[in-house]
Amino acid sequence: MGNTSNLQHRKAQSVLHVTDVSGNPVANTELQLKMKRHEFLFGCGAFDSLAYANPGTPSYVNPQGETSRTFLEERVEKWLNLYNYGTLPLSLIHISEPTRQEAMWDA
Repeated sequence: MGNTSNLQHRKAQSVLHVTDVSGNPVANTELQLKMKRHEFLFGCGAFDSLAYANPGTPSYVNPQGETSRTFLEERVEKWLNLYNYGTLPLSLIHISEPTRQEAMWDA
């Protein structure tokens, strides 16, 4: 296995030109940047999204044993804030695709 301490393939340099609302250059200003998207697929099982996306599935039961659509909405929102990729269980394909090759929702 190669040298895993060399991360140059994950780094790049960039030049930012910061301007005010009028387009004038701004100097000596502290910036805070947050990456919104990247090409790296980071995810995990997205099983909860089936119940969220398909109103025909049984209601979700939260860890306290309560049926809660709100809990499921919050859970999916947190999931989407963390991941950009998910896998679905093939054993439940009949829920997401009741007619072969016709998904109930867009990816």
